Amino acid sequence: MPIPQLPQKQAHKPSEAVQDLAAMMTPTKFSQVAATAALRIRPNRPFLLRHHPAAWRVSTTLKAVTLLPDVTMHVLEPGVNGVRTLDKHEADQPERAYEQSVFKSERDGWTYLSARQPVPAECLPAGVPAGGYLRDLDCLDPRTSAKGSRYVEAWMVPTATLPNEDQEFKFDLASYEKWLLWLVESGLIMPPMPQIGLRLTARVRAHLDRAHTVPNLSPEVRQARIKARQAIVEAHEAASANPPAIGGNTEAAPKKAGRPRK
Repeated sequence: MPIPQLPQKQAHKPSEAVQDLAAMMTPTKFSQVAATAALRIRPNRPFLLRHHPAAWRVSTTLKAVTLLPDVTMHVLEPGVNGVRTLDKHEADQPERAYEQSVFKSERDGWTYLSARQPVPAECLPAGVPAGGYLRDLDCLDPRTSAKGSRYVEAWMVPTATLPNEDQEFKFDLASYEKWLLWLVESGLIMPPMPQIGLRLTARVRAHLDRAHTVPNLSPEVRQARIKARQAIVEAHEAASANPPAIGGNTEAAPKKAGRPRK
C-alpha cells in the first residue's frame, strides 16, 4: 500500500462566526483554503486508519445486521507506536517518520487505509465536503491560545457549542457504518474469515450464560439482563449468517431478527 503523506499545515485566518460547521470539514490533503474560523480545542496529531483481520463487530444502523470491520487509529505521534522524529535532512519527507512502523504493522497482518482514498458521497455526513477520511480543523489551544490543527475523522462533525467551552462534536455513526461496509464490498478490506462470527457469538453467549448465574440480583433485574443479552446473541448470530462480501449488497439484504435495540 502506498504510504499517504502527512498533511501539510494551512495558513490560519482570524476567528469569525461560523454558520455551517459541517462545511469546515475539508479534506486534509487536498484543501487549499483554511477553515473560516479556529475552533476552541486542543491540537492533536494526524493519524492513519487501519484494520486487523481479527477485529470485527456487529452493525447497529444498517438495514441488514452484518459484520463490520473494527477500524482503529494509528496516531502519528513521534516516540509512540514506532513513529520516530525526523532528522533535519528529512524535513521534506514526512512519511519517513512512520513508514517503518506501518511496514511492521502490515507484516503483523494490519491493513492500512489510504487517507487519499475518497469516501463515497453516500457515506459522508450531510454537508461534509468530498474527500478522504482524514480532516483537519483550524483550532486554538484553550490552555495556551496557540494556533494548531485538530485532526478528526470525516464523521466527527463539529456542532454548535457554548462560548468559552471546548468545541463539541457529534459522530455520524450511520454514515460511518455505510463506509465500513463499502470498504469490504469494494475490496479495500477483505471479508471476515468464517471463524470470526463464531468467536464473536461465543463471547456474547458466555455473557448470556453468566447472566443466568450471577448472584445477588433481583428477579426483575436478572430477567432484564438476560433479555438484553439474548438480543445481543441473536444479533451476532444474524450478523454471522449475513457477512459482507466483495461486490456484495449486504445493505439491501432482508433485515434479520434479533437486532439489538438502540
